[in-house]
Amino acid sequence: MDKNLDRSIDKFIDAVKETSEYRNYKTKRHIVMDDPELRGKASKLIKEHYRILTTTADDQLLDAEMEFADKYEDTYNIPEIHDYLEAELRFNEMLQNVLERITGGLSL
Repeated sequence: MDKNLDRSIDKFIDAVKETSEYRNYKTKRHIVMDDPELRGKASKLIKEHYRILTTTADDQLLDAEMEFADKYEDTYNIPEIHDYLEAELRFNEMLQNVLERITGGLSL
């Protein structure tokens, strides 16, 4: 890889680590991951949601999402899990925006 590009990527990574989205995500993630009970509940919720998103037909997705929301409402409303998932969402949205800028800037 080009050394200039490599250095720029390292600077970009450092800049990402300085964002409030990254810092908040890391903080909230540690709170959940350091508690075995919370970690287990969050992991189960995340795995089930991923399964629904990857295996459900498009025309059945809304119903599956509604059923999922009802089933996991109590878990999602645990403050630590809720805060972690919201922080993860904000961090992923930030990364998505970055990727859109990169691909747009490269005319891809």
